[in-house]
Amino acid sequence: TSTTVSDLFTRRERPLAVPHGKHNEVCNMKILTINTHSLQEENYEQKLCWFVESILKERPDIIAMQEVNQTADAPLMAPELLIGQYPVPGALPVRRDNHAANVALRLRNAGVNCYWAWVPIKLGYGKYDEGVAILSLGRPIRSTDIFPISKVRDYQNWRTRAVLGVQVE
Repeated sequence: TSTTVSDLFTRRERPLAVPHGKHNEVCNMKILTINTHSLQEENYEQKLCWFVESILKERPDIIAMQEVNQTADAPLMAPELLIGQYPVPGALPVRRDNHAANVALRLRNAGVNCYWAWVPIKLGYGKYDEGVAILSLGRPIRSTDIFPISKVRDYQNWRTRAVLGVQVE
């Protein structure tokens, strides 16, 4: 059966997977979390450049972003530009102005192996597919999961909220 966007918000019926490995193994990670506002920002292109420059300077292992959007009626992103994407089952197609896709593409163009996943959560401002994304620098994404965190699960309702989880290699 196929998964739809609304299926992404069903309650978890299984426990979270626990990573394999030694329990006493230490793993240090640099994590960046950011509310991007993405396409709603004035001077978006300049801010996108600054954001990517900051990532290249700081080199976080994981970047977790919210309010990552794309224009709902924008043309689709060419498949050859989606290198490193881990498609989330049931997610909408990635469009040309998708913020996560454009950050990942710019990082790849700068020589960084960037793996990423994006999932739309709601329709923002009546025109944006707005969601969350995770980028992993250097470590491929092995799996994703969606965690609803609001009672509202209507894509048309701005109160809908969810979290994207990933497992990396």
